Amino acid sequence: MTNAISSFDALYNNPFIFAPLFVEFYKGLGRRPNSIVLLYGLPERIERYREITNRTLQYTLDLECLQLGSDLSLTFQEHPLTTNICPADTPKAARKLGEILAPFDIPSQYRMLGIKKL
Repeated sequence: MTNAISSFDALYNNPFIFAPLFVEFYKGLGRRPNSIVLLYGLPERIERYREITNRTLQYTLDLECLQLGSDLSLTFQEHPLTTNICPADTPKAARKLGEILAPFDIPSQYRMLGIKKL
C-alpha cells in the first residue's frame, strides 16, 4: 500500500504539474522585489514541498517561463508550457491568486495568508 501511495503522490506532486501553476501565479502577481519567497512559507509543509518547489522553480527558469531578477523577483515570460496536465481550473486559480495579492507588499501577503514566519 505504501508503494501505491508514493506512486500516487509522485503523479500529482511533480514539477511538470506545478510549473504551469507557478507561471500563472507570477503572471497574475507581476514583478515584485523578493517575490521568490512566496514559493515558500507554510511552516508545516515547507520541508515536504521544499524539494518539489526547488525543482519546479528550476524547471520554469530553465524553460525561461519565469525570469529571476537581481532583487529576487520572478517575472512572467511568454512560455510554451501546456496547462492541460494540471487539474481543471487550477492555472486560472493560480493566476487569480497572484492578481489578488498583487497590490500588497510581500510581508502583507504573508500576513493575509496566515504565515507568521519563514
